[in-house]
Amino acid sequence: MFDILADSLFGAHIDSLANVVFWIVFAQVLMIVAMLVCTAFSLRQTKKQESEEPQPREEEPAKTEQVQVSGLVAADAEEDSFEAGKLRYDRSFLARLIQSDDWIKERYNLLKNEILSFEGVKSRLSWKRETFKAGKNFVARLTFRGKTLCALFPIDPEHDSNAETIDAPTLHDTPSMYRIRNEKHFKMALAMVHVTAQNLNLKPSERVSEDYYLPYEGTVQLIGRGLIKREIKSAQDEAIFTRNGNSGN
Repeated sequence: MFDILADSLFGAHIDSLANVVFWIVFAQVLMIVAMLVCTAFSLRQTKKQESEEPQPREEEPAKTEQVQVSGLVAADAEEDSFEAGKLRYDRSFLARLIQSDDWIKERYNLLKNEILSFEGVKSRLSWKRETFKAGKNFVARLTFRGKTLCALFPIDPEHDSNAETIDAPTLHDTPSMYRIRNEKHFKMALAMVHVTAQNLNLKPSERVSEDYYLPYEGTVQLIGRGLIKREIKSAQDEAIFTRNGNSGN
């Protein structure tokens, strides 16, 4: 009888334990299902929001800055050299200097300060060049040939094989020209400053050097400032432009 009672009690205990385990597992399954449903719903909402958001527009390529001049569209990167039948801008000396590289600007700065370091020397800027005089005597001229800075001096070019002879009537007072393409050419031009000063009996002054560096500006900006002022349409226009006395001093 005791055996029957024990079996009955032990069997009831086993059934109760199985029920507890069943409900625990069932509750865990429900939690997992609930989590999966919530995750799916969240992903769906996220995709819906992304689809409703406006897509960013692709950036348009930058347009070349242009300006309307005399009925013609002028781009900022216009050719500097003249060719018959093609358009170009007539750049002033100052415009060419502004659009030069830093090496040219530094050599110009040093050369100008050296020329002005002698007593009585003054500079005058014209459209095509910068002229330096001591009283009525020409000391030097600075100009550009294309993108090359050139120094002209009142010295007989036959005395220096490195000098180029200038035959232009407006430049007869400074017939020797040195193209400053590298450091060697720059030192030649610098030496000619002292030769000229000696020939003219100019004495060094106590002048303090100045900084003549000019930051780069684009063609459009220089047109607005009047430093690039004309388009040459043909070789005939170039000849007329020169005859009208626009070559400067």
